[in-house]
Amino acid sequence: MLRSINPQGQANEELHSSLSQALALTVRTLSENGNRNVHNAIYEAEKSLFQKLGKESSRQPFSEAVVAVLIKYVKTLSQSQDQVEQTRIKAAEAAAALAPLSERSEHLRAALIVWISSAKTQERSVPVQQVLDRARQAIPKL
Repeated sequence: MLRSINPQGQANEELHSSLSQALALTVRTLSENGNRNVHNAIYEAEKSLFQKLGKESSRQPFSEAVVAVLIKYVKTLSQSQDQVEQTRIKAAEAAAALAPLSERSEHLRAALIVWISSAKTQERSVPVQQVLDRARQAIPKL
């Protein structure tokens, strides 16, 4: 479902609706399914969605409702406390894809900085820490 969202030309209300529906399914799937292949697929789909949002030609600010949903997506990344390094890397890559979008919202930027800082503090794997560092560096300075 995440891959089917096409933000091109969508108004903030339509985008909010699409993101909210996909988020509900994502949260339920992450909480009910401990299969790391499923988690990896979700984080890959989130990464793809965030990249699509970043390529959208309209650079207008997101509505508060869209920002709120994107911040909830940031919180889904926290569910990546998997024992497998590859799953945590996928979550960090999704955060890195979301980072450029934070130029369109100070609230999103703040949520990402907090999540990345917290994840990095708790992370023991150097490769995951490196992806988190890249994600932090991708957040535009305001």
